[in-house]
This record gives sequence, C-alpha cells and structure tokens, in this order.
Amino acid sequence: MNSALFYQYYDSIYTASKNYRAETEAIIERFGDITGRTPQTVLDVGCGTGNHAFCFAENHCKTTGIDIDAGMIAIAKKKIQRPDGNPAFFVCDIAGLSSSGFELAVSLFNVVSYILNTGTLLDFFSGIHKRLSPEGVFVFDCWNGVAAILSPPKEQVKRVQLREGASAEVSSIPSPGPSGEIVLMHNNVTITDAAGEISGFTYDYTQRLWTPETLKDLLHLSGFQVMFVTDAGDLKTPASPQTWKIAFTCLKRI
Repeated sequence: MNSALFYQYYDSIYTASKNYRAETEAIIERFGDITGRTPQTVLDVGCGTGNHAFCFAENHCKTTGIDIDAGMIAIAKKKIQRPDGNPAFFVCDIAGLSSSGFELAVSLFNVVSYILNTGTLLDFFSGIHKRLSPEGVFVFDCWNGVAAILSPPKEQVKRVQLREGASAEVSSIPSPGPSGEIVLMHNNVTITDAAGEISGFTYDYTQRLWTPETLKDLLHLSGFQVMFVTDAGDLKTPASPQTWKIAFTCLKRI
C-alpha cells in the first residue's frame, strides 16, 4: 500500500458523503432521551481523522479522541482550530488511556467490526465501561452478522469526485472465510487527476461480522445494559435482521 496516498485521500474518498453533524446530534439526542441532559464530556474511541470528535466539540462537549493509527491522529491534529484545544487527540488504544469519568463514549464507523476475537472485544467493551462515569452511555455501530448471512457481501465499485477536477474509483472485493463470519476486504483505489494522470494504491483489511446476540452477551458481561439496537442511520428505528448496519446504545450498570 502507498500509505502516503491512503492518508492524503482518506477523508475525500471515505468521509465526504457522511453527515457527521447529523450523526453526532442524533447521538446527543439519544443521550438526552436516556439521561434527561446533554453530555459534557465525550470519548471517541477509534476516532480516525476526528470528524465526529469535531462535531461533538461544536456541540459544547469536551471531547477526547483516541486511535491506534498514528497517521489518522496526525491528520486530526492538523484540523484543530479552536483555541481551547477541543477536541484533544491521542495515539493509544482504550487500555492505554489514563483519563476516565466520561459521560458519553462512542465508537463509530464500524470500529467494532475490526475486532476479530471474542476476548479482545470483551476487553474493549470492559475498557470503555471502566472509563465512563456512573450511568454513562456508550454508542457504537457495526455491521450486522445476521444481515450478512441473509445477504452476503458482494463486490462494490464506488466513484468519487475529488477537488480540482480529480476523481477516484474504489473497488472493494470481499473474500469470506469458511464460516462467513470473517471477511477479508481487498480494496483497489485508482486516482485520476484533472490532466488524466493516473495513480493509485491497494490495501486490505479484515472484519468480523458479529451477530447482535453475541454483542449483547459480551456487553452484558462487560457491565452494560443494552437500551436500544437500531438502524445506524436512524437511532429511532429498531434494527431488523435485514438491517446491514446497526447501532447499539448502552447504559453503564453500577
């Protein structure tokens, strides 16, 4: 993989079509439904280039973003414009974070799907539980393993218009493992600039298609009460077996 190109074009290709402001405001509203108030402190686990974190900061939440990818955090830090340094970004995993007492924790853009084994995911949930305040709220999204069984992932091609007349074509080819639960995604990105010059890069990642029932069990073991399982695109709509992307809203049990 040409890592320089990956980081250069990541936001333009993968996040330009996402409505981060609407997503964060929906989470804040759901937090209010449960607690009757607005969160003052937010932890964004797997924050990437910081787009959700910046939206939480705009909503007057003191926000901390963490990610294990130093390249992503470097991009996030370059975007900071507020004089109060909110949000703050750190390269670490949940186990390496010393801060605690957050009222709201989020882990968005399928972070949970990149965690491949049960023990690691249990540690992940437990680490977030430990860093929440009493009756803190945890919201995350992920792919729905049941929906993947009913309709297995297929090859997709995405075309994106970039700045200054450039464009990108992204082909994503899934290779499911024997059980269908683990999926290797091979991605090929072709960049065409305004003059017709072509460059590109490839990269692979592996995801696990967790089922909602398995996630509920692990959350319970971690000390969470699952309040809602919804369509990730609409936190007011309950998820069905066919809902490909789902969101969990959880309350920390004391």
